[in-house]
Amino acid sequence: MTQKRDIYPLVIPIWIIFLICLTAIASYAISSMFEHHEIASNDHTNLNLVPVSSNDTPLHTDVLFGAYITKISRLSMKESNFDVDFYVWFKWKGDDVAPGEGMEIINGEINSMELQAELHENDTNYEQYQISASIIQPFDVMLYPFDNHKLIIKIEDCISSIYWLQYIPENLQNTSCSEEIYIPGYKSKSLPTIVENHKYPTDFGSPWQEQMPSTYSQIRLGIGLVRDGWGFYFKLFQGLFVAVAVAMITFTLRPNFAPRFIVGVGALFAAVANYYNVLALQPAVNYLTLADTITFAGIVTIFLSMVGSSISYYLYSFKNNINLSRRFDKYSVITFIFCFIFINLWIGWFATH
Repeated sequence: MTQKRDIYPLVIPIWIIFLICLTAIASYAISSMFEHHEIASNDHTNLNLVPVSSNDTPLHTDVLFGAYITKISRLSMKESNFDVDFYVWFKWKGDDVAPGEGMEIINGEINSMELQAELHENDTNYEQYQISASIIQPFDVMLYPFDNHKLIIKIEDCISSIYWLQYIPENLQNTSCSEEIYIPGYKSKSLPTIVENHKYPTDFGSPWQEQMPSTYSQIRLGIGLVRDGWGFYFKLFQGLFVAVAVAMITFTLRPNFAPRFIVGVGALFAAVANYYNVLALQPAVNYLTLADTITFAGIVTIFLSMVGSSISYYLYSFKNNINLSRRFDKYSVITFIFCFIFINLWIGWFATH
């Protein structure tokens, strides 16, 4: 009975330290997820329109538009950009504006643009263009590898301000994306098209700034990407999980068996090596991602298992208490495995819901 009691002063601190570390990691990860999820959810939906001054005469031409995205030929989160092919068409009346001539992609550049069809009859105008463009897209990888993204294309007329031209969606059905778009690891879906009045904090030195403010009608269209299942998560961290499993196996070895510590050190280096592979797939960001958090939890688990091995060795070799050493190993490995699996499932479940 005395030996059983002796183990509690040794095991309890290890449990407490381990739980505090994992709780701190989880708390930081969860709070960061809330913050970034709120920012990301407002990125494409809560856009405030900037009204033209009431003193301005409403001389603008309403230009109806539609768009159809056909292909995402390249996507790189590491380089923060993607290439897209799409069709866009305009319908308007009068000769005051030329949407095709002034069309510009604000968050990228047009690689090629071809006029596919046009009609100019009486006062009615129609033009359809096929466009290939490269878009600069900062990706929010806080939830990586459970990350969801919005690929946004921002179109403006660089010639005509809101004083001359106002975009209006023709209808929601005329702005969508092809069902054949395939991006490995994601499911794609159309995002609602938004038109906003984009006000620039400069007058560009225009001598007509009082009559024509630096506000331009802007089209925002794009594709939503959603991670498809847990497959990529397990592929990304399989090296880490194996390293943690190997570190747990060391608790079955005799404390005075030298390879027990060698195996633990090897598992630690394997976890770090897996982390370098994870970093190679992510853009350089100044915050911890979900992948960083999971990796850190694994490294902490392996490190504390080595601390546990040292305590077990002390009990076995210096205190000559073999039974106490074995019970310490038993309780420690159960604690480590349970806590590590729990924190991974908890963070993963939160990220996917």
